[in-house]
Amino acid sequence: MTAQPATTTQTTDGETQGSLADILVSQGALDASRAQQVKTIEIQTGKTQEEIVKDKNLVPEAALVRAKAALYNIAYIDLAKTPASPEALAILAQEVAERFRVFPISADKPSKQLVLAMADPLDLTAIEFVEQKTGLQVMPRAAEPSKIDDFISTRYVGSLAQEVTEALKEVSPGEEKVKALERTKTGFIREEKVAEIVRHMLEFA
Repeated sequence: MTAQPATTTQTTDGETQGSLADILVSQGALDASRAQQVKTIEIQTGKTQEEIVKDKNLVPEAALVRAKAALYNIAYIDLAKTPASPEALAILAQEVAERFRVFPISADKPSKQLVLAMADPLDLTAIEFVEQKTGLQVMPRAAEPSKIDDFISTRYVGSLAQEVTEALKEVSPGEEKVKALERTKTGFIREEKVAEIVRHMLEFA
């Protein structure tokens, strides 16, 4: 379930904040005349301003996400400048990340908080599911959906490769098996699968 915010919001000092189109103008991503066109189409068609901006490809994805974050009063995070945390990846399975289009940024077990980049930070179902799954309070961050998809497909694989590399330090070329390694995607890789990966890596070393 996704929460539906009002067309306008209020800032922390109580002042009314404009619509999505207004915020895009204030952030320099959209000119005033285009913003007015978006509002007119919204009235004529009943579409949301976000749908109109997307349909007409008026602004880059990053600009739209930043504006939505400002509208919903949610922090924006640039994944391209954010290092992946192996601990956070280990806490949230890849299947869950793919299902809800989220990516774990960092996990603080003492405070029981998980910083989570989300394609839809208003998705209450996703937040509740992740909280139940991890036992941590989700701190949502808005991020570009395309970057989240890319990070899910590359960072989880990178984390697995690092684990296999560590396993190589514990085995010799003649060994058939190594201890089961914790895996972020499904929980554990079977011993036989890890041994197969290790053998392939040794063959091409």
